Amino acid sequence: MFQDIKGKRAVVTGACGVIGRWIAETLHQAGATLCLTDAREAELEALGNSLGLSGESFAMAADLTEEASIRRLTDEVGTRWGAADILVNNAGIYPSAFLLDTPTEEFDRIMAINLRAPFILTRELATQMVRKGVKGSVINISSGASRKMRRTACIYSTSKTALDRLTKGFGV
Repeated sequence: MFQDIKGKRAVVTGACGVIGRWIAETLHQAGATLCLTDAREAELEALGNSLGLSGESFAMAADLTEEASIRRLTDEVGTRWGAADILVNNAGIYPSAFLLDTPTEEFDRIMAINLRAPFILTRELATQMVRKGVKGSVINISSGASRKMRRTACIYSTSKTALDRLTKGFGV
């Protein structure tokens, strides 16, 4: 099973979260070359050290609410690798609030991280893949909340429903 992963170059967003760490550890154990990213720089450095990243693997902090930060990340992947083989759009935030209590800024932040960043990352890294002839994979981590509305997480649920649709859109 892991033979398919050995030597592949994988980008993992939200690498310092519980799920991101599991994904990073599993890909590392399978022999993948990693680009780990998260907004939490100190935790990202600690994760890279705990995995013993070396060779072509690297960790790079990125603020997924800022397109310029995302572009720095995708440019770095292109410079170092030419193209990734795997993109795991794992980063996501799950703030809890009723709709009437949610400020516009919070709506924008949720959508930026949970939907806009996967769009930009997929567009940019898939473009690199196509240009380099890489038959890559994009994995978007969604949620059961995309199919079941949660009263205190309506915007999160909406972002994950939209991510599901975006995933299908990139696949056609």
